[in-house]
Amino acid sequence: KSCESDGPDLASNLICNGWAGILVEGHAARRAVLKQEFGHRRNLVIVSQLAMRETVGRVLEDATWNNLDLRDAEVDLLQITFGANDCEILRGIVESGFRPRFVRAIFWHPVP
Repeated sequence: KSCESDGPDLASNLICNGWAGILVEGHAARRAVLKQEFGHRRNLVIVSQLAMRETVGRVLEDATWNNLDLRDAEVDLLQITFGANDCEILRGIVESGFRPRFVRAIFWHPVP
């Protein structure tokens, strides 16, 4: 949700109030909204890579390494959108040792 909308959810409220983090979003339209809303933020990374159990740790490591504000800092928030394999991806995050203070998992399962 936008920072300007009425009653943003908890994760959006944290982001809007300056928490540093990584937003993993594969949906092009939603990613565009996130970039428009938060693209100016130096302590926030918007990642559009496909996350899989075997690669998610590396994706998150790269996101923090390539951002000087997040490198060697604690990540406040990880927001990740799942289309499938959600439990496997969460397992990959845990196995990688990546430990944000707050994880927001969004489950997106299209119905045919």
